[in-house]
This record gives sequence, C-alpha cells and structure tokens, in this order.
Amino acid sequence: MYALVRRREAESEPIRALAGIIRDLGPLPSASPGS
Repeated sequence: MYALVRRREAESEPIRALAGIIRDLGPLPSASPGS
C-alpha cells in the first residue's frame, strides 16, 4: 500500500514541476489556444 502511494507521488512530482514552469512562463498562445 505504501509503495503504491509513494509511486503515485513520484509520478505526480514531474507534472507538478511542469505546471509550475508553465505558470511562470505565463499565458502563451501555444499553451492556451482558448485565449
């Protein structure tokens, strides 16, 4: 059970970092086609 949770956290870590980078860059045309 602990291994599963730990693995899930390890997988979400890069995604969190990527989201932070995108937020730092700001609203780019390529990142947000809706704008």
